[in-house]
Amino acid sequence: MRISSELLAEIDRKAATTDISRNEFINQCIRFALAHLDTDSK
Repeated sequence: MRISSELLAEIDRKAATTDISRNEFINQCIRFALAHLDTDSK
């Protein structure tokens, strides 16, 4: 997966704020996105 350095820095800041690893933060974001994905609009 490739992301911009700016987005990675924001991810790192948010992960540090919530005292979790970057990996765990990204996994939580993916789980949230999948659970809230609007599949009815297509």
